[in-house]
Amino acid sequence: MNILQKIKEKTAYVANDNSHIMVRYDKIPAYVTDVIIPNVKESKWNWDWHYKGQNEEDTLAYLLILDAINFGSGYFSELKKKQGINSGYATVAIYLKEEFLKNPIDAKTLTTIDKNDCVRIFKQDIKNPNIVDLMNKFALAMQELGDFILTNYLGSFSGFVLSANHSAAILVEKLSKLKLFEDIALYKGQEIPILKRAQITVGDIYTAFDGKGVGQFDDIAELTIFADNVVPHVLRYDGILDYSDELKEMIDSGVALSAGDEREIALRACSIFAVEKIIKELKKQGCEDIISLYIDHFLWKRGHKEPYISKKRHIAKTIYY
Repeated sequence: MNILQKIKEKTAYVANDNSHIMVRYDKIPAYVTDVIIPNVKESKWNWDWHYKGQNEEDTLAYLLILDAINFGSGYFSELKKKQGINSGYATVAIYLKEEFLKNPIDAKTLTTIDKNDCVRIFKQDIKNPNIVDLMNKFALAMQELGDFILTNYLGSFSGFVLSANHSAAILVEKLSKLKLFEDIALYKGQEIPILKRAQITVGDIYTAFDGKGVGQFDDIAELTIFADNVVPHVLRYDGILDYSDELKEMIDSGVALSAGDEREIALRACSIFAVEKIIKELKKQGCEDIISLYIDHFLWKRGHKEPYISKKRHIAKTIYY
């Protein structure tokens, strides 16, 4: 069993063994017919937000660094957004792009990045202790990635990606060995791998390179959705996930969940499980070309529009999303 199969098996266990969230199987066929099939398209990379280097090495460096720090949703209400941008992720992506346009960051430089560098790169307020905490976590993630690439792949980001032999499962497995990518929850004594950022790294490389060259992954369809706090939020309001009254009240009143709390794990696991059921229904309806990667991108964009954007979604301060 590879890591992607294990994610699916273990999140299915949580989905079927929790008292907080129920997947509405009965609503999935109509949801697939009316919402997914008409709206989900092959994802195109947003080069307005992201950096495209003069060579694949610089582009991969940017992508791997971005996904090493692709977390902080629990801090984003306090993050100083770039003018004209209302997304925390987009703010981070654009500011990192601007840094790369001045000078691409190599693996050796990454090992020396500190929180003050991150405050400068991402133009944040050093007087805000929560944001300083986030910038420190960014720095640690960048240092860890730089040391990993330098030590194991002679500083070559493309060497690292190609070492997976065009397998999404293998690249996810390799990334999961980094402490700040090791998104594995403990639920009722069982380890539940979710590995959101490791999976999204593969998805981003695939999308940015149009599935060609270093972006070719022969098993790209085996990725799950990238479980964070947006996907379950959309699936809740689209009627696919039913929350308990207790969970609804917590989320709607803005009460933060602790990372690793059973409810927080269930939110992420159930969203993965629900989309796997959606994929199964898509195949039943003859749509083999719609994969989890495209569904995730659709749901994430949907979650940043009305009515979803004005409704509260769950909050958790975590390095995993």
